[in-house]
Amino acid sequence: IECGKCLEAFSVQLVILAIWRQAVNICHAQAASASEPNLSQETVGRRGHITSHYIDILDAPGTTALEGQVACSTIEKDFLLEVGRAEELARELGPVD
Repeated sequence: IECGKCLEAFSVQLVILAIWRQAVNICHAQAASASEPNLSQETVGRRGHITSHYIDILDAPGTTALEGQVACSTIEKDFLLEVGRAEELARELGPVD
């Protein structure tokens, strides 16, 4: 990939990582508030920025704790895959002056 395209791809990948990280944060907040009847305002506010079928799974009526754990585990695995992609792009990009 030419330098300009690689830099652009890396920039996009950083945005993707930020979105996945937010999903991980929401998942952890959801798990922490599982014993509480209402979500914190902070969690509700963060949700407005992410749409994901994983988050829908966490909120679905009748969702079991195990299903929530599976969704969180999947989110974390996907986040780590995106970290790997970012690392590959960073290696391709090399040192930037």
